[in-house]
Amino acid sequence: MAISRRQIHYEIGNIDHLTMMLLTNAKGEQGLKYILYPESVANSDPTSALSPEDQTDLISSRKADAYMDQHLFQEWMLYAIEFMKKQNPNRSNLLILDGHNSRLNVNTL
Repeated sequence: MAISRRQIHYEIGNIDHLTMMLLTNAKGEQGLKYILYPESVANSDPTSALSPEDQTDLISSRKADAYMDQHLFQEWMLYAIEFMKKQNPNRSNLLILDGHNSRLNVNTL
């Protein structure tokens, strides 16, 4: 089962914004998942809304506005690279990103 905003909304109530990132392979198999919650849900555990399967390889964090920034993206990218190396130790990986400004960091590239 895939993680959905609807599923999280059902469990923790209305939130203004939620950032989700997902690594997946060419077969469509889910890998590393990242969810960035607003700090307004700090008194609850939003990941409890997810099935045990969806909680596998899940990273979650909180930020006031729940929008990805360059620092958080760089931290996620470093973790994602290590994750991919462990999953495919002797294979090359291709990472395709959108043009969001949080990706535009010379240190990350």
